[in-house]
Amino acid sequence: MNSRPPRAGPEAYAEWGEGAHQLQDESFRAELAFDLVEVFFQIVHTRLPLLNPIQFRARLQHSLHNLSPYLGEPSRNAGISNNGYLSAQPLEHKPLHNALVATVIAWGAKFSEHPVLVKDRERNNGQSRLAKTLIDRVRDLAEDLKVHRIPSADHVVVALLIEPMQNQNPDEPSGEFGRYHNIAYFAAQYFIS
Repeated sequence: MNSRPPRAGPEAYAEWGEGAHQLQDESFRAELAFDLVEVFFQIVHTRLPLLNPIQFRARLQHSLHNLSPYLGEPSRNAGISNNGYLSAQPLEHKPLHNALVATVIAWGAKFSEHPVLVKDRERNNGQSRLAKTLIDRVRDLAEDLKVHRIPSADHVVVALLIEPMQNQNPDEPSGEFGRYHNIAYFAAQYFIS
């Protein structure tokens, strides 16, 4: 079954379980995204502390502020840029890398007890098709944004966070085992040399 339903009415979200039709609403999607980010920082970040939670949240809120007015006004504190240098522009005004946001949200979906994801798991024998779709889209987005080809600090973090979501069987014919770990290693080597 196709894990990417067409954008249409509530029936487009049916395979993700009861309540998934709420994903049509932009404010619901934003609320879910923030919930999944929180789940990521509560569960995944404790094991893979690669991001600064305060900076990530501020930058995410700033990025979505114009899309969702109910989110409130972001703080205006200056920070350190992605490359580690002081920035004249406050850090939270710098956009987050799209693949990084997608990866954090996909990780959150794996562990979230949000009602939409709970219903999705109930409908699909304990496996969340929505979470699987998000993981598949992370891989697609990373490919589209050339995470594996262009060395950058964001790409190193994205690759390190994507790797544990891949199949961990080294004999897997897809060739995904270890791919993002190698990408992160070679990108980090680029910065060291």
